Amino acid sequence: MPDGAEARETAARIGLETARDEARISLAAVGLSEEAGRAGFRFNMLVSDNDGGGRESCLAISPGLGDGKDPGLYPVVKF
Repeated sequence: MPDGAEARETAARIGLETARDEARISLAAVGLSEEAGRAGFRFNMLVSDNDGGGRESCLAISPGLGDGKDPGLYPVVKF
């Protein structure tokens, strides 16, 4: 991608749009406790682009979910 003004002009011509979604998942909804949050657990999430004809593309937090399931690749979440 070009630097500086050319990049801004290109982005303006393309008309880039940003979508933002927010989700809140309670610990109880997924069978976790506050203790599990302190100890850490593996978590991943994938969003698919599927308009009815099958997945066109997807975006995931990390590998291990889109092309098969491998929980060992999910990041560990602690809070």
